[in-house]
Amino acid sequence: MAAAWQKWQEPFAFQTAAATAILVEQCGVREGMRILDLASGIGEPALALGRAVGPRGVVVATDLVREALLLLETRAREAGLNNIVVRQTDMDALPFADNSFDVVTSRLGIMFSPNAERGLCEARRVLRPAGTAAFLVWGSPDQPLFTTTFGVLATQRRLVWPPPVGTPGPFRFAHPGSITASLHSAGWGHVNEAQHVLPWPWPGPAEEAWNAHRDLSGTMLREVEASMAKDEWALVEAQVVASLRRHERDGSVDTTALVIIAVARR
Repeated sequence: MAAAWQKWQEPFAFQTAAATAILVEQCGVREGMRILDLASGIGEPALALGRAVGPRGVVVATDLVREALLLLETRAREAGLNNIVVRQTDMDALPFADNSFDVVTSRLGIMFSPNAERGLCEARRVLRPAGTAAFLVWGSPDQPLFTTTFGVLATQRRLVWPPPVGTPGPFRFAHPGSITASLHSAGWGHVNEAQHVLPWPWPGPAEEAWNAHRDLSGTMLREVEASMAKDEWALVEAQVVASLRRHERDGSVDTTALVIIAVARR
């Protein structure tokens, strides 16, 4: 996946900019803060957080995937951000002392934890008293971003979609109130949860949007493609592109995205 993430890093950052911006806003980042970002991937929201805390602040960006962190380091260096530290680690067993951070963030990451409540406990442990955490997760799978892609494959009976809500995976917290319940179970105090519909614009035509989505979806779509004859797969791809084209305006594709943000305090 590293090559795909490198190939699409700039348009993907553009597409997901609204999610990054609302997460940074919701957790009240200020200059000089020390922030832990969980499941940082190739750099968002860690890069935006690095700009927000300034040279006196620190952002510790974590992920399980070493290749993603290497790309993140390169992007931070190219952006002139010397306040970002990367650590390869599991969010369920953080190698940091208690009360180490002012803010903990996770953008589209915590729902992939095999034991989400353990991860939420760890996040609370490393957060300083009165600190804030912000977790952004996917809302319902019944939204344009997914119905135009995976949903089309499902209608062709080539993919089981959507995956089960409430199990580890993208829709672990898709039911409103579920992430709040898990946060309370993990010992968090005040939690404010809200749904948001965000712009999700791919800065290119429908064909490019699908190519990127396919590349960044990993083994799942590659297995589907491998199970089909070339002419069958070409037909399915044409249907996906036609579905995406309905959201195309002025050379870009905006399917919008439904997300849930939970802001919690110790």
